[in-house]
Amino acid sequence: CGRTFPPPPAGLFAKLFKRPHPRQTMCENRHSWLLFRLLDAALRLNESNPDDCITLVKSQLENYARNFKDWQPYAMFNDVHYTRNLVDDNDTLEMIVLCWMPGQVSRIHDHGERSNCFMVPLSGALTEKRYVKVDGEGDTINEAVHPSEAGPCPKLKLVSETIMDGANPQAVYISNKCGVHSVGNYSDSVPAISLHIYTPPIRRVKIFEQEEGQVVVRIPGLYSVHGRRTGKD
Repeated sequence: CGRTFPPPPAGLFAKLFKRPHPRQTMCENRHSWLLFRLLDAALRLNESNPDDCITLVKSQLENYARNFKDWQPYAMFNDVHYTRNLVDDNDTLEMIVLCWMPGQVSRIHDHGERSNCFMVPLSGALTEKRYVKVDGEGDTINEAVHPSEAGPCPKLKLVSETIMDGANPQAVYISNKCGVHSVGNYSDSVPAISLHIYTPPIRRVKIFEQEEGQVVVRIPGLYSVHGRRTGKD
């Protein structure tokens, strides 16, 4: 599937690690901060090599998931629904820890107009179910080329199921050119946690409600920001 990444400003790499991060003095979680800065640089500098960029981002997420635990202050759960906990963001990307109690599953959704999504399990196990849009004859319709509008839900075809296990973290990539998906914790008893990178940040998503037969547009909410509860459930 195709990819589109934000273009890099001139001389970015030389400037990136010299200028102070706006929250550097209050950031106690050094490894997640360094990961964010590294991914920021990689995404800005690899516009001309998207495949290499995807490989790099996935490998860095897997390395972080295997070796570091400073995501734990962002792991906040809700008994009613899964939570989205913002670690950091800028105009290029946002880093979010998602927390899933047993049985919590996202609805089928896209990734905004042009966002790229990377995710890696940190703890527990999650299942990604990926779908493509099809016409009446079963032929695939590329969601990125022919985006759905709010209104009647198109026919979707399940094309893959991927189990992501925090015991052996493997990163996953998706964009609208690849399809749409749902992610969920199908365990009966074990919570799950995952780290997600969205580039550029997602401002709106489309939810594909198959049972209701509708596509609706939603603004993603945040359960916490920089380790502090937003007060929104």
